[in-house]
Amino acid sequence: MKRAIISLGSNLGDRLSNLEEALWLISLEGVYNLRCSSVYSSDPQGFESENKFLNMVAVFYSALQADEILKLLLEVETRMGRVRIGKSYSDRKIDLDLLDVEGITIQGQELTLPHPRMHQRDFVLIPLLEVCPDWVHPVLKHNIDRFLGELPPGFFLQKAHNPLC
Repeated sequence: MKRAIISLGSNLGDRLSNLEEALWLISLEGVYNLRCSSVYSSDPQGFESENKFLNMVAVFYSALQADEILKLLLEVETRMGRVRIGKSYSDRKIDLDLLDVEGITIQGQELTLPHPRMHQRDFVLIPLLEVCPDWVHPVLKHNIDRFLGELPPGFFLQKAHNPLC
């Protein structure tokens, strides 16, 4: 079994229900010991929108390989009605990102592990600190606290809900 870490986000519709539905769909696919962070509210980053995000991080164990976990996440997004428009950021009902799988590194067209921007995002780092406080970036070799200390001023995350799972 491999430990996988994913981030979940939603800024359209019933955002909390969207996160719950995604977790439920993921849990149907041979996922064990699912643990979730609290849910946080954040402003969109990388694009303009009036819709705030709800974000969280989940950790689970699976026999699936990293590429199979990515495929599962993409299938869940599609099943929930996510439509990808180009490579730019936009509002979305659900966003599932594979952050890390057992500390392995992959640099590919379809999958890069660890997630290339996770260490620059408060909406990933703060929930990750809840569920994996000892996590160390497998490439950069820094812990979460160090990354949080390096974030530029203006990042703001607000706790919105207790864990969903």
